[in-house]
Amino acid sequence: MTNGRLRKTYLWGIIIFTAYFYAVSPLQQILTDFWNTSIFGEKSIFLFSRLLIWLGIGLVLIYVRKIERGHFFLWKERRYPCFKALIKGTALYIAVFSGALLISLLVHAISGNTDLSKKTLILKGIFEEHKLIMIFTAVTAGVTEELFFRGYLQPRISFLTKNATAGIVISALIFGLAHFAYGTASQIIVPVFIGLCFAWFYQKYQNIKILITVHTLYDVLVFINLLNH
Repeated sequence: MTNGRLRKTYLWGIIIFTAYFYAVSPLQQILTDFWNTSIFGEKSIFLFSRLLIWLGIGLVLIYVRKIERGHFFLWKERRYPCFKALIKGTALYIAVFSGALLISLLVHAISGNTDLSKKTLILKGIFEEHKLIMIFTAVTAGVTEELFFRGYLQPRISFLTKNATAGIVISALIFGLAHFAYGTASQIIVPVFIGLCFAWFYQKYQNIKILITVHTLYDVLVFINLLNH
């Protein structure tokens, strides 16, 4: 495949699948508002939306194989000894958690609003009754978001722009805006910050497994805190 055609397939892949993942949350909200019955309740609709996310990753893999005709990971996965991976993951986790907490406190102090959004309240209700769904949601976010936003998007944006920093910043902004459906400023700003940290880590260390683990554990902690809110 020529370089020009490859660039087009990367660009279209970014556009198509970003739009796909952006559409999942609004679709979930629409179904919740208009199709929330005894048969298709909030839990069923929420689980359906998580399955759509996994389906999206499957479609990306098919696109890479059939259209791009290349490898999903443009950057070769680096391996680290278990101890070094643990140190790197722990440092990243502490940095992300501390920064996210500080940003949340600042946003809440400036806005004066500490109320949970409607979508967050729905999640809280589901998680209170179904802890396994909470774990499944954290794993879904950790695996699929890291595979798409870091594993797929970031290297292709870096390739298209010929700029590693652009790959970090643009993928982080796309990641943050993907959380717009939660309805609060902090739930966009904090993911942008997290996206910057994760994208920087992936650019520097190129290990998606550490990112998946850290992301999943971070979400578990966030969800536990939500239950105690």
